[in-house]
This record gives sequence, structure tokens and C-alpha cells, in this order.
Amino acid sequence: MRGQFIEGIDFVSQSAEHKLYKNVSHKRTLSLLNKRYILIIDKLSSDKVHDYEQLFHLFPGAVIEKNGININVYQQRNQPLKIADTLDN
Repeated sequence: MRGQFIEGIDFVSQSAEHKLYKNVSHKRTLSLLNKRYILIIDKLSSDKVHDYEQLFHLFPGAVIEKNGININVYQQRNQPLKIADTLDN
């Protein structure tokens, strides 16, 4: 399905949607904020109960620290990539 591209002063954002998985709609918005932060928002919906899993393919040599449901990934100790779960349960 056709997505939407939005560009502002301090951000760009692209969204898309597909229904490649049976009975599941997957909507994703990917935003670049201040040329520094990447925000990924996934919305999966279905009329049936499913277990979902999200995987990120990281760079070789990545140092990973887990803190509860949040994850920090480092290439250099002072430059973390933060992965945070924002599920509404």
C-alpha cells in the first residue's frame, strides 16, 4: 500500500503498510529527527490473537546492554543506539 512522506525543518518521515502476513496488517513509520535520531513505529493489527517478535540486524562488533525492556547498543562507548519498547499493554 502507498505510504506517506513528510518533511519538516528538523525531521523527515516515511510510512508504509502491507498485508503480506495472513490476517495481519503491518504499518511502519520511520522518522529521522534532528539528523541524529531514528524513530521506528510499528503497528501490527489483526482480528486474531498472535505472538509478534521484532528483530534488529546490528553491525559486527556491536556491544549490547539490556536494561529491563530497553536495550543500548554501542559501537563506541559514548555513542549509544537506544532501542526502547513502547508497547501499550
